[in-house]
Amino acid sequence: MDDTTSSSLTVGDGSVGVIGNGNDIDLEFHPFQMSILHQVCKAIMESDISVTPEDDYSLKTNSNWMKKFEYNKVVAYIDIFDDEAPDIDQLEEVMEGFPNRVLMINKIKHIYRMVAKESPESEFDGDFVLETVFKDLCKVIDESGLPADDQTPLEQMERYIKLVMFYAFTKCQLLKPVDN
Repeated sequence: MDDTTSSSLTVGDGSVGVIGNGNDIDLEFHPFQMSILHQVCKAIMESDISVTPEDDYSLKTNSNWMKKFEYNKVVAYIDIFDDEAPDIDQLEEVMEGFPNRVLMINKIKHIYRMVAKESPESEFDGDFVLETVFKDLCKVIDESGLPADDQTPLEQMERYIKLVMFYAFTKCQLLKPVDN
């Protein structure tokens, strides 16, 4: 079978097969937009989330990531964070433009601590906690008025929020540290 290429879909060898009648496939590519990521970070930093001393950044809570996922009973967010990992350098580049980068991490940690406090130790579900943090961050972004235009897809905003969460995780400020 020879390959045929259209403007948005490749068919033939090496393509994704769709079986059946009447299938309509519309693939959209949303390029990485650092300006929108910058707006997401800024909205979190400027939010009215109060930060307490317990939210301070500390390297002492640094754990092996996979052990930390297992310890916190995380399954779904492993793949989500793995999908975001390649873009961490772009987020760090955006973060260089902020004089107080740690503030964003502290605010995310504060949200996490409030959510985790409501989850009984014996029933702690890391995926549920992370999803709740994600939803709370979505509310922060929504209340900030982002996106400012109708051209930015919701999926792209959600992706940037998950990238910011992964960034906070890499700084070991999301989820309980593994007992040493």
